[in-house]
Amino acid sequence: MKLRVLILTLMLLSACSKPTQQESNSASHAVDSVELDETIDTDSEIDEELALYSGQFEWYPEGGAEGGGSLSLEYRGNREFSFSLSTSLNECNASLKGTLYADPSQHAFYQSDEYFLHFNFLLGNTIEIIEDNCREHPNECGFECDYVRKN
Repeated sequence: MKLRVLILTLMLLSACSKPTQQESNSASHAVDSVELDETIDTDSEIDEELALYSGQFEWYPEGGAEGGGSLSLEYRGNREFSFSLSTSLNECNASLKGTLYADPSQHAFYQSDEYFLHFNFLLGNTIEIIEDNCREHPNECGFECDYVRKN
C-alpha cells in the first residue's frame, strides 16, 4: 500500500513539474504563429472589405441649388487609398487630391495643414465625409456630405 502511494506521489510530481527550456520555447513559438496567422487573416479581411470602396461617388445639393460634388477612390492595399475630391455649389468651387489612411473600423482620414477630413464608409454604397477646421475654402463650399456610389 505504501509503495502504491509513493508511486502515485511520484507520478503526480512529475506531471506537475516545470517544462524544460526546449518545451517552453516550442510552446512559445506555437502561440506566436497562431497569433500571427490570426493577424494575417484579419488584415486580409480588412483589405478585401476596404477594396470594395474603390470607385466613383457623387452628391447633389438639396433644395434645387446648382452644383454637386464627386469623389474618386482607388484602394492601394495596406489600408491606403488615393483620392480625388471636388465640389461646386453656386459659384464656389473646391478640389483636393491626396492619400487616405484607413483604420480597422472602416474609417479613413486625410490631414494636411489646411484640411482634416474624416471618411466614414457606410454599407459599401455611401461614404460620409466630415470636415474639421478646413481653411482652404469658404464654409458654404465644403466637402462635408454623403457621397453615393455612381451606377
